Amino acid sequence: MRCAVALLAAGIAACEPMASASGPRPSPVPTSTPAIASPSPTASTPAARVELHSLDASFIPVVSVRSSHGQLLWAGGLSSAAELWRYIPGTAEPERLYTSPRGDSVIQDAVASGRGYAFVETSPAGFGEGGWRIFYLPASGADAIELDRGLAPGAAAPPTLAMDEDHVAWASFDEPADGPRSRLRVVAFQDVSKVSTLIDHPIADGLLWYPALNGDELWYGVIHAEATPAGDESHLESLSIAEPSAPVVFDGVENDFNPAVTSEYVVWKTVTPEFSALNWGTVYVQDRKTHSVVQVPVPDTNRPTIGERFIAFEEITHRRLAVYDLRTRSVLDLIPPSEQGNAMVGGQSIGGNLLAFFTQTEAAFPRIGWAFLPD
Repeated sequence: MRCAVALLAAGIAACEPMASASGPRPSPVPTSTPAIASPSPTASTPAARVELHSLDASFIPVVSVRSSHGQLLWAGGLSSAAELWRYIPGTAEPERLYTSPRGDSVIQDAVASGRGYAFVETSPAGFGEGGWRIFYLPASGADAIELDRGLAPGAAAPPTLAMDEDHVAWASFDEPADGPRSRLRVVAFQDVSKVSTLIDHPIADGLLWYPALNGDELWYGVIHAEATPAGDESHLESLSIAEPSAPVVFDGVENDFNPAVTSEYVVWKTVTPEFSALNWGTVYVQDRKTHSVVQVPVPDTNRPTIGERFIAFEEITHRRLAVYDLRTRSVLDLIPPSEQGNAMVGGQSIGGNLLAFFTQTEAAFPRIGWAFLPD
């Protein structure tokens, strides 16, 4: 069984440099640094108001679990990573959405909206070593529609996805004969056969990761490998899908990555220059109206996601299930470390007010958990 044990490793290996953009060039990185406010000492919502739930232990997440459009999504099965599952809280049982005809496949990432599902599938036997496909699934049981494909054995990283009611967006690596490339693409549900390439450049011009959609805005992270004497440089950019032009560089903190965006907030993670942007760092949140920036007071975090009121993130020790309350500017520990015992936690993800995660003890497979957080 290929299981999610690897997700609980203490760190992520540094991104190797992969070798002129056909897309628009970004505007210069601003040199100013925003003032960072301290979190409010206001008491957080009592954890007693949040009820934690678990799915039956037979539903095993193989890669991770994601909260997306009011449901939990994960790849898994009793003996395979080639299945995509969902659970809608309040229904009797989880539902299998898709089973790949390729037995060695792994569903690497999946997202949802009211328009269906999008997911990344890898299969060495079916697609070649480093091969990947992106599929759109209009509904459970429907035929999967291929949106894109690539072959990137040197990257060792599948595409990353975002989806809303209008678009699917993805950042990917491909290795054609003329050299490795990094691409940012989007497709509208009006016609999923017409994929738009927003950026397509050699990887030496930047590694594109983690798209985030907010209406017409498309945000993403960019890594310039070994760009400074201290190591990599990373930052966030955004552009308009309707009228693509030169990307706008976000005036964040320094070495910014992992954007999560709403109309009210921009959330991201920073790392120190000597570490890969994929590693553990510090999460920040900017109020888009006032431009004030607050540091989330939990050290060594990763992969932030944003819901209606809370920010979720993974934490390096995997001994803390905590979220950040945007309203009170305080941290809410859902399982205080003193009460967690020997269980580890990972895969935290939030969409709306639905939090997804998994827990694991040394002798067991990961178990999917979820909770509704206060409005």
